[in-house]
Amino acid sequence: MAKSNTPIILLVLVVATMLVATNASGCDNDINSLKETCLQFVGVDGPKLKPDQNCCNAIQRADIPCVCTYLTPEVEKVISADKVVYVAQQCGRPLKPGSKCGSMVHFLIFVSFLIKEVKFRIIRKKISNKHTTNPKLVHLSN
Repeated sequence: MAKSNTPIILLVLVVATMLVATNASGCDNDINSLKETCLQFVGVDGPKLKPDQNCCNAIQRADIPCVCTYLTPEVEKVISADKVVYVAQQCGRPLKPGSKCGSMVHFLIFVSFLIKEVKFRIIRKKISNKHTTNPKLVHLSN
């Protein structure tokens, strides 16, 4: 008699659902803490301001990449993703290159990629030029 895999599949689905639900609400406390302490520094209105120590303390405890996932276009009508990135950086918690916060990809990522690419091309060109113009290298290869 063939055994049914249905109970195992249901168990896997239940566990997966529980994990997703846990992760989805994993930074609710961080979001609430940041709303209470940092709203004046990350709100859409007004200039970028250096955050105070209370805000930085909340930033230090928060899971910033998780918080960034909650910055939907609707939330960004009130919270500036650019200011979130700025405040995190000012508090010593810069986003990693390639990080996405709300609708923006951290701009420094793109700049750092360009710088690395330019350096790589310059080095490659220097190496290429040495091999073709260095008489010692030409002589050794003959």
